Amino acid sequence: MRLGLLGECSNGVSKGGDYFGEGYPFVSYSDVYKNIELPHKVEGLANSTDEDRQRYSVEYGDVFFTRTSETIQEIGFSSTCLKTIPNAVFAGFLIRFRPTTSALIPEYSKYYFRCNNLRSFYVTRMNLVTRASLSQSLLRQLNVTIPPVEEQYSIVSYLDEKCGKIDKMLEGKQKQIELLAEMKQRIIADAVTRGLNPEVKMKATNIPWLPEIPEHWEEQRMATLFTGDIEVNKDFEYKRAFKFNYGQLVPKNEIGEPEDYREVYVKYSKIKQGDILVNGLNLNYDFISQRVACAPSDGIITSAYVVCRPRKDVNYEYYTYLFKGMDSMKLFHGMGTGIRLTLSFKEMKKQILPIPPHSEQHDIVSYIKERSAKIDILTSKLQQEIESIKEYKQRLISDVVTGQIKVS
Repeated sequence: MRLGLLGECSNGVSKGGDYFGEGYPFVSYSDVYKNIELPHKVEGLANSTDEDRQRYSVEYGDVFFTRTSETIQEIGFSSTCLKTIPNAVFAGFLIRFRPTTSALIPEYSKYYFRCNNLRSFYVTRMNLVTRASLSQSLLRQLNVTIPPVEEQYSIVSYLDEKCGKIDKMLEGKQKQIELLAEMKQRIIADAVTRGLNPEVKMKATNIPWLPEIPEHWEEQRMATLFTGDIEVNKDFEYKRAFKFNYGQLVPKNEIGEPEDYREVYVKYSKIKQGDILVNGLNLNYDFISQRVACAPSDGIITSAYVVCRPRKDVNYEYYTYLFKGMDSMKLFHGMGTGIRLTLSFKEMKKQILPIPPHSEQHDIVSYIKERSAKIDILTSKLQQEIESIKEYKQRLISDVVTGQIKVS
């Protein structure tokens, strides 16, 4: 039967920015999009009222759907609540389906509504909509196939066992990726601070975070190697804007023409190929990682980031790796100022850095590139395996809940 006959649909709370950040539990878009089962404890908070908490409550058996996004492909993902979250409210970008019948058990809903076969129903009917948005009326039209309750329990038991094994396999693959990432960070940190010769004689330094360096290396303040005097794009010379993306700078995918962004882009900083950028915002949040990136070409970026422009004859590749090594050791966190620990070039230029001979800098860069390339290949293979396993898991769920696989 149609979903609308099985329960009620409601959109979530929609408020201004002051409403969020503290208060009572708040179920976000990402909580639903990333999880087939709603987390029992969510990170978001909202200053909800008694009326809000009653109207937008999150209870056992509720199924939440992603309602709106920039792309149709992210619409209609579901997450089922298997444990009531007291005093919680949910985001306006979500739709809550609350069953009014016992014909569907929540544990079965967890698997059933995440089925790709169902999502195709929304996607094909939203192609004519200007904005990617799932409406309550469309969701209510969804045809739902309901097995007998005892068969739902059998399906849940079967999928819990099979998916549990698959999830353990995925966890193992992800752990391997994390170990490879740690190995890569260690290779970079060791090479840029100790060189490539394990037998080299060491000497004490004046660098607080680096007790010793090879005896033939030098030390200099960062100000002698880099300048922070960066021009603003006030003449609108550059129209290609970049953004940070996990330790890289990638072009911003803006909709429309560059002229549409003139008022914003004229306030951006000009960057040149080889500039080293550091994301020095909100350093009190440790979960923000990979703060260092090298500019792949000339362009512009928001002035919120620190731009370190290499002076003449400075090997920017070596210092990019040095800064990435410092980032992995969380050294930039101690350089920020203010309540939000924001980093500026004024603070960074005071830092003392290790200076290997130019020829050795070149050798270090070549070594890191070679070792990193091998690790990246292994990581890519593991990521492909993870995607294949995820596809198998999703296909298994779809086949079971649609009756293509008999479960006894």
